[in-house]
Amino acid sequence: MKAQEEELLNPIVVSVAGFAVAVLLFLLRAHDINYTSSWRWVFQPSQLPFVALLALASAPTALLLLRLWGRRLPVLLAIASSLALLHVPEIVIDAGRYFTYAKYAEVYGPAYLLREWGQAINPWSDMPLVPLLYGMIFWLFGEERLYIQLFNALVFAGTVMLTGRLGRRMFGVEEALPAMLLLASPFLLLQPSQMMVDLHAMFFLTLAIYTTFRAAERPGVRGIAAASVAVALAFFTKYSLMLMLPSLALIYFTRRDRNALIGVSGTLLGAAVLVGIAFLLRHQVFIEQMELLRGFQMAGLKRWGESYFSTFFFQVHPFVTLSAAAGALLALRSRKPELLLPAYLFGLIFVLGVERIRYTMPLFPMLAVLAGYALSALSRRNARFTACYAVSFSLLVAIFAYAPFIESLSVVNLRDAGEYLDTLDAEVVEFNAWVPDWAGYNPAIILPILDLYTHKKLVAGRIDAQPPAPEQLSRSPVRFTWAYRLPPFYEGSSADVVVLVERQEQGAPAWVEEELAEAKLIASFTTRSELFIIRTLVKVYAR
Repeated sequence: MKAQEEELLNPIVVSVAGFAVAVLLFLLRAHDINYTSSWRWVFQPSQLPFVALLALASAPTALLLLRLWGRRLPVLLAIASSLALLHVPEIVIDAGRYFTYAKYAEVYGPAYLLREWGQAINPWSDMPLVPLLYGMIFWLFGEERLYIQLFNALVFAGTVMLTGRLGRRMFGVEEALPAMLLLASPFLLLQPSQMMVDLHAMFFLTLAIYTTFRAAERPGVRGIAAASVAVALAFFTKYSLMLMLPSLALIYFTRRDRNALIGVSGTLLGAAVLVGIAFLLRHQVFIEQMELLRGFQMAGLKRWGESYFSTFFFQVHPFVTLSAAAGALLALRSRKPELLLPAYLFGLIFVLGVERIRYTMPLFPMLAVLAGYALSALSRRNARFTACYAVSFSLLVAIFAYAPFIESLSVVNLRDAGEYLDTLDAEVVEFNAWVPDWAGYNPAIILPILDLYTHKKLVAGRIDAQPPAPEQLSRSPVRFTWAYRLPPFYEGSSADVVVLVERQEQGAPAWVEEELAEAKLIASFTTRSELFIIRTLVKVYAR
């Protein structure tokens, strides 16, 4: 009877604690300084009842998930949440770069992308793997944003599955537990809808860790080869992973036997050979990018930080963060050598002061593994319900708060305008844009984002913007927009349908009226917000 009462009591205690956490987060929302989905923007001061309602609704949702609990549940939930958020428009302007890279591969072939990376194609500080994967999707199946999103959903589901397997391999945790806990992040749930590379960085780092663990246990030729390829793929996903991959050497200390020595050293050696070959072939490009990272990105991280409190308590459910801290303490007390791996990874970002969530996101699976280890000390049902509650609240916040907030931003105008253009008879659309001199960004980068949403052929017309002074430009978080070069596939003559993208409707340069004097305004998309410097108001004209 006592055990039954405890099983009944725990969901009530967790639900009350979850309600209190939600209210506390709302009251502290001014401390969430996330740059895309901050609680201080998402929730208005009058919305405490709404947040409370989300917390209350999380309890029955968690009970439903508990009844559906199984090994496949986290993967299915990852796919379902990705599909539910497909409508979310591109939030970050960096998507324009990745779409451009992918379109190069679509138009000229994947081999062209690799051959001209750093030559005809300016890679900024990006690695080529994910643009190549995106480009191959366009090349094989056609230029549809939906295909990219479905691919990202599979990547997300794959990361969830790998997280569960890592939890079992490292700490003997039930696979579904850490896998579910990875989903307890409203920020992460939005990522499959976005044409970015951060989700893939998380996947390939997790894959590299998992395959290296397997190679340490069974150091066969195929296992070492697979792990070496996984590590090389992680390396070519994002430069920030370069500092995280050395942690793989610590996997040897989890076993300390001959197999582990052969497996880990063989993996790292094989990966070094693969990376070394690529470096020899394109060393000049890598050197230039590393210099850019050292002189600009590393310095910028200190200016563009989002705080650990913001990331690990607002964008990740506090149940996960607090459980992960408890898991680390339990592992330390039990002298678990597996703790060395997460200790290195989190110690790295804390020592370097890396506070941008897009750089810390690859560590979310390790956070979920530690949290799962701590919760596994509870009874199985209690641990499962706690995970289900954290996921439920995060999912409800993502769908009913984050997504509507993003729909209120001017980024939605590009999506809506692209869909409208597809209803017109014209095959070619002329793109024009301007921003005031003080805006600080180049609106040319908006052209590929609009292209992502429409099947029409876009040609570049007039794009009017003045770069800021060199000293200001050197510190600008959107400096890459001035390094962006419009590809040749956007070249063309004027068209009968004209799109004008502007930051504001007042103060337009004289050429706007001159160019469009004889044109008729047929549609306008003017959803706006004062939160961000980059705004995209869209007007469509017919000549």
